[in-house]
Amino acid sequence: MFPSRLPRLAALALTTALLASGPALAADLPGGMTLPTFSLSPDHWGGIYDQIGLGGRFGHVEERDVNGTTAINGLVGSYGFGFGKQFNHVVLGVEADFMANSGTSDSTPPGQTVSNKVSNPWLGTLRMRLGYDVGRHFLPYISGGLALGQIKVQSSSPDSNGAETNYDKLASGLIVGTGVEVPFGTSRWGMKAEYDFVRLSPADGYNNQGALVATHFDENIGRILLVHRF
Repeated sequence: MFPSRLPRLAALALTTALLASGPALAADLPGGMTLPTFSLSPDHWGGIYDQIGLGGRFGHVEERDVNGTTAINGLVGSYGFGFGKQFNHVVLGVEADFMANSGTSDSTPPGQTVSNKVSNPWLGTLRMRLGYDVGRHFLPYISGGLALGQIKVQSSSPDSNGAETNYDKLASGLIVGTGVEVPFGTSRWGMKAEYDFVRLSPADGYNNQGALVATHFDENIGRILLVHRF
């Protein structure tokens, strides 16, 4: 996907550079020719918008009582809203998202046959967004901020010693991401392709015998989002 965008990105960068130096170069063109121009809306990427997304999650869970890491993969559905303001080509904004997640990790403590199931049913984020308008049809951006999610840990059955884990905790953390946004022509609709990395603080809990169970959660999220600007 990325290699196919490189020629377009290079052309946009060259056009932007030529436009920035237009007055100086125009005097040197034969016959008084002028450079080609394109018009930008003063605040095309600004204002209030909402967005709905669908994608996948690929992460891992580290548990202290298991002494290892296990994969956690699944689907992500999201709804969010945001506000942006465009300053020439620079776009600043803030976004909030709620993500509903599927998938669990299954880990087995040493010497046991039962497993602990760890899930993260939902995730909420609040972040700042910084983009650069390289042309009316292409906005690369980065984002970063706070994340809050629910971590659920549950044993499939008691182990040989009768120990069983069943708790859920709220865990806070950080989210960073990058992506690109493109509009659908001149309409109020557009699309984003976005990648995010989330790291939540350890969600410590205890089993029914008082032993500590500490769960550390990281994940990578890839989403396609449909954006509507008001």
